[in-house]
Amino acid sequence: RFWIMSDMVVDRHPEFRLPDPLPEFDVLLVAGGVAIGLEAALRWLAQALDGRQGDRPVLMVAGSTELWSGTPMVEAVARGRELARELGFHLLADEAVRLGPPTGDGIVVVGATLWTDWCLEGRFEGRLARAGARHSWADCRRILLRRGRPWSPLDALGAHARSRGYIEDALAGIVCRSLGFARVPSTLVPDVRPGDRAVVLTHFAPSRRSLPEKWPGWLGEAWLAASH
Repeated sequence: RFWIMSDMVVDRHPEFRLPDPLPEFDVLLVAGGVAIGLEAALRWLAQALDGRQGDRPVLMVAGSTELWSGTPMVEAVARGRELARELGFHLLADEAVRLGPPTGDGIVVVGATLWTDWCLEGRFEGRLARAGARHSWADCRRILLRRGRPWSPLDALGAHARSRGYIEDALAGIVCRSLGFARVPSTLVPDVRPGDRAVVLTHFAPSRRSLPEKWPGWLGEAWLAASH
């Protein structure tokens, strides 16, 4: 039983609280959008749970707001991984975690931010969306790729390709191993067991069908819907 949460944006909604008691669940999946800054998001989550999750796993992927800081993205994610480990959480960035009995029939959670490729309405519209985002997307002003180099729509496109490739290859390996094929040394997810199943956790929508048809964002500029 998965408890899934995302986009609480507690900076804008400081009154937000997790339910008490917590709902019944076996694994908590946090799809990002918790708070501005990865450290702040992780610490808020730890404080809000206050240990009530017990030994149940907590897995998270970063959303874009978690990476709004003066710290370059790679460095921010590395620090976030360390803090997550200290708090007893898993922060996934093109990574996977296996849950369940060591003999098999477990769950492998494959996690990635999965930045947008801007092609929600096709490749031509994708070029228009990137052009619009270059001038209007808040992430371009709030995220650093590296020191002195702000994040850009093209960087998101490249990050999307890497994450998508990781997810595809990880899922292929999970399927092969779960069917009983021998593990190869170069496999992306080495601890898969026969009978395991996979769950993919992302922040950005993996499909147009993830966005509701009546969502007001469809009425905005081309880049807006593609950035979700």
